[in-house]
Amino acid sequence: MNHALHYCLDTDMCIYLLNGHPRVKTRVAEVGVTALAVAIPTVGELYFGAYNSGRVEANVARVRAFLSPPGPQVLLIDEPAAGAPGRRTTHSGCCYRAPRGATAAAAPAGLVAR
Repeated sequence: MNHALHYCLDTDMCIYLLNGHPRVKTRVAEVGVTALAVAIPTVGELYFGAYNSGRVEANVARVRAFLSPPGPQVLLIDEPAAGAPGRRTTHSGCCYRAPRGATAAAAPAGLVAR
């Protein structure tokens, strides 16, 4: 396990992990949960999904449990960092960008080291 290496998970990767996707679970077991991070916008998206689901209480509890220790580190952002995407002339994606034509089943291979 390499604790210095962090993997920044986007919302889709978090959902795969929450839903127990075998390839994502295997990869997390290889790198260790302490190597995982999520950005604060991803946290917001997870809660948005939970509060707008058919099982609000259960899904909010799952998100809270996922983000609680020893869960992923939550990466907070300051105002200059929050404004950076708006200053870009192109969109390069966040933590993972699926190749053109990729299916959701292929996505878990996309854990990207940051």
